[in-house]
Amino acid sequence: MEERIMLRNIFLLLVLLGAGQAMAAVQDVSVPGAATTLFDHAGEAFGSHFTDTWQINVDKAAVANSGVVSFTFGDIFGVGNFSLAVWDVVKSSYVAITPVVNSLDAAWQFVLPDAGRYDLLISGVVTGTQLGGSYIAGIVTAPIPEPEVYALIGVGLLTLLVSKRRRSQRIPTLQAA
Repeated sequence: MEERIMLRNIFLLLVLLGAGQAMAAVQDVSVPGAATTLFDHAGEAFGSHFTDTWQINVDKAAVANSGVVSFTFGDIFGVGNFSLAVWDVVKSSYVAITPVVNSLDAAWQFVLPDAGRYDLLISGVVTGTQLGGSYIAGIVTAPIPEPEVYALIGVGLLTLLVSKRRRSQRIPTLQAA
């Protein structure tokens, strides 16, 4: 909660100091990794369209064929009509496209099909009348556990149960007469 208040104060300070130029921010995210960024569109006219980009680099050793991107909004001020798309830079094709959303509660997950470079494109419209707008977005990239991981967990649990059963059969217990 304190983080939201601090970020809100930082944004208001930027607006009051006259941060005027619009920018299409680019944020790099390693996999696995996480980032939170304030995208500032102060000074843009009402109805202006914008597109911001997160660059996601997935290497084969980290999450080949198993990357998940989770995206959430933190704070929205004077912007709306959000849509998201994941662009595969190598194949020059879209991996996923979302419909228009105007909710802080919105959260998306995209599965990245293989290693490579992806761009998460966030598009929207400035709805603030005079000061433009901004939003805070958070992204988490993480591997999906492979089937081998679940197999190892299962074998470990099975071994634990077998050893517990053997131990209970070997150790005599005191029983009331």
